[in-house]
Amino acid sequence: MDMLTATRREWNELYVFFNLLAQGGIVLGNEEGLPSGRVLPIFQVTRQEHDGERRYTVEETDIHVEGEQMDERFPREDFGTVAAMILDTLKRERNEEVEAPEGVEGFLDALKIYDMEARTDDRTDFYITFHDSSFPPVGFRIYSRLCAMMPLLDGGRTANLKFEQGGIRFSQPAVNKINYTDDPDNPNEVARRMLYIESMGGVLKYNDVADKVFRSNLCMIDLNLPRVLAEMVRLMHLDNISRVDELTELIEERNPLKIKEELIRKHRYYRYKMKEFLLALALGMRPAK
Repeated sequence: MDMLTATRREWNELYVFFNLLAQGGIVLGNEEGLPSGRVLPIFQVTRQEHDGERRYTVEETDIHVEGEQMDERFPREDFGTVAAMILDTLKRERNEEVEAPEGVEGFLDALKIYDMEARTDDRTDFYITFHDSSFPPVGFRIYSRLCAMMPLLDGGRTANLKFEQGGIRFSQPAVNKINYTDDPDNPNEVARRMLYIESMGGVLKYNDVADKVFRSNLCMIDLNLPRVLAEMVRLMHLDNISRVDELTELIEERNPLKIKEELIRKHRYYRYKMKEFLLALALGMRPAK
């Protein structure tokens, strides 16, 4: 009999999902990103399964599962036990494909969960309703160090930021070299082009957001956020830095908006805006939605 196998990302999603149901709440973090001790109680988690929307309501000792062809209750402690088994396996195994721990496949069959990752039209993994049914559900996406990290935004035109090039006027042969020359020492095509432009005296400046919906989403957080993100993208390629916290520190030093030092150091303007941006992404914001 073949054992059930899945990717680390797939197991990770189930681990988080089951653990939330077992705990029945989310521990809130403080301004430093550390647990604050405050817990936000979960009323219900909604997840897309193979047979449509499935609702998992947290009760005192059980999880009430309702769907198109399902209306059953399962002990909450079982979700915690299975979550712990998955976590232990992910910590122990280093392969990308991981076999199901003994007994987990039977639990998934009982729950009629056949899709390891939820079926969604966007990258939202599930929706959580806090406190009671009077509160609107909030979309969440799972990020974890137990598997390879996914990019913050989907690649594609809707997430593009436009730059304009100034400083000097390039000849056609120089333009051709920028666009078509390969460099085995620098496989990052975008970074290579940007480095060549700036090494020749060109200047890349933020121009616009390619998609009007994404522009509106960013401007709802701050009218200047697109300009800040564009500078972070530029620094990411030129300095080969991908961590958001390190890029934010660089932005504080370079101060692309030319705001007062008091706003940066005392009120942490750039850090606050980045936290708002990351929070919006975590709660389901997408470039074109």
